[in-house]
Amino acid sequence: MTAVLVGFRAGSEQRARSRVDNGVPWLTVLAFAAVLALADGFWTTSVRGAVGSISRAQGPFARWWHEAAVVLPAYAFAVLGAISLSRRLFTRARSSVMRTAGTAAVIVLAATLTGMIVLIADAAWDYHLQAGQIRMMTSMDGGTCGHRCVTDQLHATLALHVRAVIYVSRWVLLTNTGLVVWMIALLGGRLALARGIGSRRGALAGRCADARIVLAGVLAGSAAVHAAVIGEHLAEWPAAGEFFIGLTGAELAAAALVLVRPRAWTYALTALLAAGPLFVWTYSRFVGLPIGPEPGQKEPVGLPDAAASMLELVTLALAVALFASVHSWRRRPLTPAARGLVLAAVALVTAIGVAATGSTSFDLFVAPNGHSATAHDGGE
Repeated sequence: MTAVLVGFRAGSEQRARSRVDNGVPWLTVLAFAAVLALADGFWTTSVRGAVGSISRAQGPFARWWHEAAVVLPAYAFAVLGAISLSRRLFTRARSSVMRTAGTAAVIVLAATLTGMIVLIADAAWDYHLQAGQIRMMTSMDGGTCGHRCVTDQLHATLALHVRAVIYVSRWVLLTNTGLVVWMIALLGGRLALARGIGSRRGALAGRCADARIVLAGVLAGSAAVHAAVIGEHLAEWPAAGEFFIGLTGAELAAAALVLVRPRAWTYALTALLAAGPLFVWTYSRFVGLPIGPEPGQKEPVGLPDAAASMLELVTLALAVALFASVHSWRRRPLTPAARGLVLAAVALVTAIGVAATGSTSFDLFVAPNGHSATAHDGGE
């Protein structure tokens, strides 16, 4: 009788652990990500206003919240990764204080690393713009500033950005530390590393393979980027705008079919849906489409179309893999944390692609004629 009770208790504990380990505390992840993205975005905007390009210093408040929304998936990725790592490192810790403190430290480090990457990328783009302005101004001064003079100005500008990044990095770390401690205090001094799952969610996870969830997310991301450029394509060439309307609707329909009708023909159609636009995009960038307002002209590569093409490439790979090996995917499901990390990465690519269609803050690709290339999306 005692052995039966011990076995029943062990089985109950194992089931309880499995129910906890299968959950992701999304509310906690999103709350931390939103607060940290806004705080670190403040420092990025401040550095830009102090030493950045004058062309990007206008409207700091609007740029702050807009860019914070764009990088929010990156912070969600960092926080989720930190929580996933903490589950491995501190789950067996005897003290809840040690477990909470260790998790907080990992979150602070992950968020600070993310903030520094964003800050360095923003400073690098400012330096690129300022270097172009220096070269343009020196070319207009009649040659009084020679090569050595230009080099000295570029070196001084670069050194200024490096010092600014180093100086602000400590404040980013201190800000993130204070905010994480404050958030944990609001949560009652406890930080959940997992969330329990009810039976309905468990049944849903059993019916829907993780790969299909990721595939549906990638299709929705592609549709979002394509929907963001419909207006400009309708104005430039109505046929192109109509193409993007149809493509957006087809991708949303494919995302729904992947979830509710997981069949071989669904994956085959999804693969074709991704391969077609990828071919058109590649042909238009390297050869030039024979039709349109500028037939035969190569289109510049922009950030929105690069993001859309990346998502379509992932769509093609997942659709082909699911078509070829559906059962093996179901036997080896992703963990909820891994699935969340993948979806957060997809959300980041989508956010950057959508934001680049309407903001020069992300115009990282420039056409040969000097104009921003993000005016031509394409996704294809």
